[in-house]
Amino acid sequence: MKNHTSIIDYIQRKSVECLNENSKFPISNALFQSNLETYCSSLDDHELFIRFYFTQPMRLSSISFRLSEEDVKQGYGPKLVKLFVNCEPYSLHDAESEDSTQEIKISKSQLITGEPIELRFVKFQNVSFLQIYVSENHGAEQTRIGRINIYGEQGNYVDITKWKAKDESEHA
Repeated sequence: MKNHTSIIDYIQRKSVECLNENSKFPISNALFQSNLETYCSSLDDHELFIRFYFTQPMRLSSISFRLSEEDVKQGYGPKLVKLFVNCEPYSLHDAESEDSTQEIKISKSQLITGEPIELRFVKFQNVSFLQIYVSENHGAEQTRIGRINIYGEQGNYVDITKWKAKDESEHA
């Protein structure tokens, strides 16, 4: 399954949160804008911790990170990223020590081209809540992300409010 359809529009915008972000360069720049010059930046060090809900369960197939070539050359791009699916919201400290759903390593060339990084399909079914922890970058004091894109498709979604109980006489 190589589904590279962006599912960014399925993110609940009000649920988006980023720990250790510089308020002048918020995560919304990387998620909802395509201009790499309006990036997201960490505040105090290289760590960034992004989390959000989707409007409905999703199947994730891949994720990509982009940054301007100049920023990549200066070491601002994320290098090691831990992804957590459908678990309680973690703190930065928890994210460091907890086992992730998947850990990915991002090369400088992947940052420049925005090449999608495949996710382990079986681990990313019916994703309602995603946490993205940038644990290392390519050497700079802060981390910058010009664009994050998440690819996949709608998951198995059933609106249980529309279910009707079967009449007992139908079971006889």
